[in-house]
Amino acid sequence: MTDTYDWTALAAPFAPGVVKQRKGPKGKMLEYIDARDVMDRLDKVIKPENWKDEYLPGPEGGILCKLSIMISGEWVSKSDVAENTNIAPVKGGCSDAFKRAAVKWGIARYLYQDTPTDEQRTNAPPPAPQPKAEGTPISERTELVDRIAKTWFGGNRANALDFLKKLYETKDEGQRVIHAGMDDVVIWKTVSQWVWPDALPGQMLLQGLAKHPEDAYTCLNKMRIAGRIGITDSVDSILAEVERYQAEKTHQDS
Repeated sequence: MTDTYDWTALAAPFAPGVVKQRKGPKGKMLEYIDARDVMDRLDKVIKPENWKDEYLPGPEGGILCKLSIMISGEWVSKSDVAENTNIAPVKGGCSDAFKRAAVKWGIARYLYQDTPTDEQRTNAPPPAPQPKAEGTPISERTELVDRIAKTWFGGNRANALDFLKKLYETKDEGQRVIHAGMDDVVIWKTVSQWVWPDALPGQMLLQGLAKHPEDAYTCLNKMRIAGRIGITDSVDSILAEVERYQAEKTHQDS
């Protein structure tokens, strides 16, 4: 099997409207992109089912992101680390580590140069048009709804469908919004990332509440099905409830 990815497209400059600026040390303006811009680039060039990201405690604190791409039938990974940020520490750290790992695949690497060249700015593609909300209605995607119901809602299909409809209709800033034009794979990946923020598994690992990312997700899903936590709860409140839940379980087992 030979991969057919367009590596040049993966590393292509982003449209000027996508690249943001912030003030760095000594007043120097630094350019950056959001983690979601990286996700969109990976989805477009690599396809959603051919990449994955994992998070582990970094050396001497912080977060390590392992960004993997399916190449010739095998996962090939590149990793980088980031410190927890001042605002939303773990979530910010995960986002920074994800973007750093993406740079190793060539995504937005040019932004780390002192100054992007005129050619890079000139050749940047125009902003992508907003996707049209055309496609199969959420209510008619039987396999997708059943999968989400089984994974997060204890098999309750009505609750899963209600959740998808709310996610489709929400316009709140900071929430990932799905639309009818998305295929099932993209919706699944989007919902997976939205239900449990990256901060939760990473913070559970850092606090010793889980030994592996899989353990963290299993614990969170069991607690959600049991009604002890919900997707609208804050990260801190969920972590506190996880600690109580595990203490109760330990006491029961002893």
